[in-house]
Amino acid sequence: MLFKKFHVILLMITARDENEYRLTKYLLSNYDKSVRPARHTSEPVNVTFGLALTQIIDVDERNQILTTNCWLNQIWLDYGLLWNHTEFGGIKVVRIPADKVWRPDIILYNNADSQYNNAILSTNVIISSDGNLTWLSSAIFRSSCKINVAWFPFDEQNCSMKFASWSYDGFRVNVIIQTKEGDLSNYVENGEWDLITMLVERNEVYYSCCQVN
Repeated sequence: MLFKKFHVILLMITARDENEYRLTKYLLSNYDKSVRPARHTSEPVNVTFGLALTQIIDVDERNQILTTNCWLNQIWLDYGLLWNHTEFGGIKVVRIPADKVWRPDIILYNNADSQYNNAILSTNVIISSDGNLTWLSSAIFRSSCKINVAWFPFDEQNCSMKFASWSYDGFRVNVIIQTKEGDLSNYVENGEWDLITMLVERNEVYYSCCQVN
């Protein structure tokens, strides 16, 4: 009896793996990750951006660099990644390596790390059958911060981390903040610095050098 029961479970897992394999092939067979996934060219791709601070690793007063451990959460809709879950064994969610799909190239603008490309952990994107993508990633950021040590060791510093799309303007990738306060639910306290608050706000900046019609 034990052998028969195990055999049935094995068949069910194999069948589900086959459906996921077919689904992945279906989604990526004619997919071009270089194409911005907007329904119309004139419409922006709305990207919800969330940031969780898990640790202040270092505050380098001499070089004016803040090092942090952060989790990023980015959510957007891709019309090229829709499917009918009833045609694929009821699968409503699939996970695919992030480098297989279009992603908003949101980066840290005040980056102070020459190895920035290696800062963000490569992870999967979570794709729902309705075309919604969720990309959760972790990164060690080194950002420039103007530090005033006049009142050391009782100084209070205000450091900003500026995120934006590198190649798309706001008319093509519209970044929406997830919450007005950063997520501190997994924050590990620093033995040297007390975190007072973490606020998130959206600013619109126009660069005369880079206007695109």
